[in-house]
Amino acid sequence: MCYNAGVEVLVEKLRDLDNLVGRRIAAEALQNVASGDEYLRAKVACEIKDELKRTWRNEIDPIVNMHLKEFLRNAGDKEAFVYS
Repeated sequence: MCYNAGVEVLVEKLRDLDNLVGRRIAAEALQNVASGDEYLRAKVACEIKDELKRTWRNEIDPIVNMHLKEFLRNAGDKEAFVYS
């Protein structure tokens, strides 16, 4: 991703299937960090595209699911490419 090392760490924690609490914290943190910066939000959405697809198929933890859906709700139409 190369934008910010902190964001890279959060994305890595979001993908750690063995750490449910860490995934929940990372999902909430990504939602909060990217909420104020449109460019960062687009970069994060591109990086976590597979996780966002799993969100809409309800294949992940409900708490992580809630945070990622809220992330998209705040993102608007700019991340429509996520569904492709």
